[in-house]
Order: sequence, then C-alpha cells, then structure tokens
Amino acid sequence: MRRFTFILMLVVATVYSAHRSSGQGIVVPVQQAELSITRVGTAAIQVSWRTNYGDQVLEYAHSFPAATWSTVTNAVTTNANRLAVTVQTDASQQFYRLRQPLVLTKPPAPTPPDIRVRVRRTK
Repeated sequence: MRRFTFILMLVVATVYSAHRSSGQGIVVPVQQAELSITRVGTAAIQVSWRTNYGDQVLEYAHSFPAATWSTVTNAVTTNANRLAVTVQTDASQQFYRLRQPLVLTKPPAPTPPDIRVRVRRTK
C-alpha cells in the first residue's frame, strides 16, 4: 500500500466590518493542513486530513493550476482524529485541496439614536 502526503498552505480571507465600506479585506494565513492519499483497491483512493480542519471543504480539479475547483460530494467518514473521503480514480489525473469557505457576515445594525421626549403638563 503506497501512501502519498501533500502539504498545503491554507489562506483565509476575512473582511472586517471596519474595512467593509472600502471593499478592502485582510488576508490571515492559518496553520498548514496535511492531506494524506492512500490507494484503496485498484479503482479508488482515500483522501484524509485531521479533524481539526473539519470546517474545510475538500475540492478537486482535473488540471493544475486550475481555473475552477469542484467540491467533492462523497460522504465524509471519521476515524479517530482523521476525516476521510473515498473517491474513484476513473480520471487520468486529479488534484485535491482543502479550502476554508469564506463567510462574510453583516456588521451589526447601527444603534438607533437615543430619543428622549419631555412631557409637560399644561394648566
């Protein structure tokens, strides 16, 4: 059984609300993730990674560099501290990566101004 290991650098782009109006973002590098690829039988491989990257999405492309990546939709299994996906190897070549989905949240709504009403009794 042959085992291949690939080290990928993940980059997460986080847009902070202070920069939202100007359209600028801040890129924050995160810890490297390790993908392990193991042959399973003659027509499949298992791609696995540590569970602390459970919020990552496994993607594939048929060439590299790739203009577009597609999400692997096969079921993800957990074994000890690893997540794994088994995929068929019917393509001549495929490239895999883990990607952190970019989630933009709206900044909190502005607090309405403090309105005070003075009531006077008239005679």
